Amino acid sequence: QYERQLKDLQQADGEAMLEIGARKKLACLPGKDES
Repeated sequence: QYERQLKDLQQADGEAMLEIGARKKLACLPGKDES
């Protein structure tokens, strides 16, 4: 059960990293500097 929890945690962390990366890319786009 612990291993499954660890996998879920890593997956959630990876998704969070992807979301942060996507937001950074969007923020770098010209004309999208409201944030």
